[in-house]
Amino acid sequence: LSANGDELRLTARTDFVDPPTGQGLEGLEAALIQEAMANRHDLEALRQLTESGKILARAATINLKSKFDLTLGAFASARGEGSLSDATDKWTGPSWKIGTNIEKPIGNNAAKGQLLQAEAQMRRREISEADLERRVNLAIVRNLNSLVKALDELAYAEEAAKQFEETFAAELEKLKLGETTVLDTTLTEQQRARSALALVSAKVQVANIIAVLRFETGLLALEDEEGSKITFRSLTGFPRPGAQS
Repeated sequence: LSANGDELRLTARTDFVDPPTGQGLEGLEAALIQEAMANRHDLEALRQLTESGKILARAATINLKSKFDLTLGAFASARGEGSLSDATDKWTGPSWKIGTNIEKPIGNNAAKGQLLQAEAQMRRREISEADLERRVNLAIVRNLNSLVKALDELAYAEEAAKQFEETFAAELEKLKLGETTVLDTTLTEQQRARSALALVSAKVQVANIIAVLRFETGLLALEDEEGSKITFRSLTGFPRPGAQS
């Protein structure tokens, strides 16, 4: 736990050294949102569904129109039937054939219903796509702001744990010299334990937020020659826009 905690602390501080505020935060939000729009496979699937809905709507619109088919044909007939050589040498033609087929539906309610159904399906898919984009954007903004606060809390918890560790060490020395009681030393040790637990909790909070940001930006599972996989780095390293790491 200590080793993982140290690596988490170093990872968080290295990749997110100075939590940006104001314009810097807005720029980072925009970059992460753009990363999510490019990496999220569920968004890409919805985009393709929306595009297929548009195609179906266009096809239904075409079906409303009247049909006008034009057919052209050419043929020739053999005159000699006594032998194969006569059949191949004597021909009549060529003859031509032109035909038209016009179809004008009356009412055409079936095609109109199909068009309305296709348009409704297309709009439903567009709404689903926009809703997912909205939820991804909100999640990135919310967790990015939470990460800034969590890193501040982590720094405070680290400092508090360090101070209590030094206090406990000093209390042990005083106990050896007989300048304090066992009860006071025990109470100091309890405070040190509580500060250590608070430090672990702060590290877990940072790790959770980073993992959520990784997921929301589509960078939780990293791609390599062996395929997609989740590593400790992908769970603890802050997602960097434009970098698959």
